Amino acid sequence: MGDLLVQRSTQVNWFECPIFQSLRKREDELHSLNRLIQHARTVLEDEGEAQNRANSVLNPSEKDFDSKLEDFLAEISAVVRLSEREFIRFRFCDPPQPDLSAERNGRQVFIEVKNLRVPNSLFEIAFSQWEANRTRDTERFQFNVRLACGGIDPILNGNQERKLRNVIDT
Repeated sequence: MGDLLVQRSTQVNWFECPIFQSLRKREDELHSLNRLIQHARTVLEDEGEAQNRANSVLNPSEKDFDSKLEDFLAEISAVVRLSEREFIRFRFCDPPQPDLSAERNGRQVFIEVKNLRVPNSLFEIAFSQWEANRTRDTERFQFNVRLACGGIDPILNGNQERKLRNVIDT
């Protein structure tokens, strides 16, 4: 995954990637991510499967790379969490099958991992754009901001989202 992230870091909008935003805030996030991936490799039937899966589903030049990366990390997290609940022999499945197969109590099981997305609400868009700006230009965005919206967090349409992002950029 490191090579894929290096490729993503060379793109103009690298700062929009949630992984880079997270790493900017906390160095220990990198160690946590590495531990998660290492643990997943130990419980996969074939240790190289994680790398093969990452290479097959993640392409840094695709527009949806960041969301696919989050989906992949959700699968890795599921492997680790389920391994703590007596699941063994994990394998990634090829579409259209579920994401993973494993064994539990001598029986084969299939696992579909879902990554529930947060809707494009005012707060979510404002927060993600602010974090992207802080990641891209730490000095310029070195102050904190408080956002208040009368107790309602409305869902924004595309035009409203663009305008909000522009306000936050400026």
